[in-house]
Amino acid sequence: MIASIGIIAAIVFMSWSIYKGLNPVISAVAAVFIIIITGRLPVHETWDTAMSTVSMVLGILAPILVFGGILGVLYAESGAAASLGKLIMLPARNIQSPTMRRIAILTIFLIVRAVIGLSGIDANALIVPFVSLSLAIFKEFNLPAKYIPCLNIVSTSIANVVPAAPNLYNILMAEVVPGYTAGGAFMIRTILVLLFIAGVVFILNRNMAKDIEKGESFVQGSVSIPEFDASRKTPHWLITLIPIMVIFLTYNFTFLEAWSSLLVGVVVAFILFGPYVPQKKGKGRFASALDSANKGVWIIPLQMMLVMIASQVMTLSSGLDNITNGLLATPLPAAFVLLLIALLLMGFGGSAASMTIGALCAGTFIPLGLSGMACGVIAIWSSTVLDTLPINTAILLNCDMVGTTMKEAYPSIFKTSVLLTFALSVLVTVLAMLNIF
Repeated sequence: MIASIGIIAAIVFMSWSIYKGLNPVISAVAAVFIIIITGRLPVHETWDTAMSTVSMVLGILAPILVFGGILGVLYAESGAAASLGKLIMLPARNIQSPTMRRIAILTIFLIVRAVIGLSGIDANALIVPFVSLSLAIFKEFNLPAKYIPCLNIVSTSIANVVPAAPNLYNILMAEVVPGYTAGGAFMIRTILVLLFIAGVVFILNRNMAKDIEKGESFVQGSVSIPEFDASRKTPHWLITLIPIMVIFLTYNFTFLEAWSSLLVGVVVAFILFGPYVPQKKGKGRFASALDSANKGVWIIPLQMMLVMIASQVMTLSSGLDNITNGLLATPLPAAFVLLLIALLLMGFGGSAASMTIGALCAGTFIPLGLSGMACGVIAIWSSTVLDTLPINTAILLNCDMVGTTMKEAYPSIFKTSVLLTFALSVLVTVLAMLNIF
């Protein structure tokens, strides 16, 4: 019992301390010792075992984070993201009805983000370019800026659940859950993503309409808004899709690993986008592109991966087994027990908890009759629910850049990225019980 309480206390401490501004790595280390002490685990052996797993996972994910970050920088610096903005705004300009125009803007934005998600670019690398992109769109159509954080957070959630993409969740689940493949059950998972997009568009359009009726409009925050109609030349939007499709095709239809596919995509992006990167003093075009890619955007997600230490120590404590066995002793079906465990771990640990969930799936839930595909899809969808609580650093960053408060922005985030994603996670679990996956 004490070990189980220790796990809950560690999660609460991490959430509270990170929200208060404590470095995530320090918070994670403190949480590790809470679990070790309450679970009466040997300190050195537990730490060494957890770190060995972390090292293995970082060996898989480090090149993904690095190449994904470089790709994100190239999209931003070259103006490729701005070019996509032109594509997004074009059809909306020709729609007269304000309601249908908003629906078109939201739908196309989310679909384009889902397409970009096929490239596996880490979401942290896309925060800045997508905030700039959405600011430009909201300014042109005079939409309340407080909905921009929601739109970008939802976009990240969509990128996480897109099937057949070399994102962190798909890669880790394919590594640790027997029978799970990134592109498995492609059609039904794509339908679920489209349902997600439709639900988000419905909720946001309805809320925005009410606020616009009250007189709310666009107010610029601290981030400068890119002028898409300026004289600067940017890549044609068709060109911007080429690196994404190269990564998707090489990852799903060749022998290449995810990091290799991303590397190929980065090379293609350098070739296509390099000429559009602003030339820096004393540097040629190619050297300027290389310098831009060295900005270090990828360091942030790489540091965030260190919080996986706590989730690994959880697997070594009897507390997690007690929680799992306690839920399995209830009348709940095994699929729903997995959903609850995944909500707890993936919601607070994100992709860092994938190894923990993978071990539970292989050792407990697959023997109980769930397929590897079902386990992986349940875990991935559940990761989108509690991962968007107010402590989410991406939400805080979006609010700061847009110039809105958490109080203004979070209600729409809660409706879309917590309530809606939970409902879809339950639907996924029911489908798993019906052997759809």
